[in-house]
Amino acid sequence: MSKPPKAAEQQSKSEQNKRIEALVAIADVVLAYQDNAKPSLGEVARITSRASGLLRIKGDERMAIENAATLEIARARSLLLS
Repeated sequence: MSKPPKAAEQQSKSEQNKRIEALVAIADVVLAYQDNAKPSLGEVARITSRASGLLRIKGDERMAIENAATLEIARARSLLLS
C-alpha cells in the first residue's frame, strides 16, 4: 500500500532539510578552511554547487536545495542587504 500524499510530502521535506543542513555544514567547513569570513554570494553558490555534486543530489530538487542552502549561509553571514 502506498503512503498518503501528505506523509510522502513530509518525508520529502524532511529529506530536503537534511540535505540543506549537509550543504551548509560542508560550506562552513570549506569557508573556515579558506579563512573566508565574508565570502561573496558567488563563492557561496559555487561551494554549495560542488557540495551538492559530492552528495549526489540530482534532478529537479538540486537547484531548490542549493538555493536554500546558499540563502541560509548568506543570512548567517550577513551577506544580504536588508
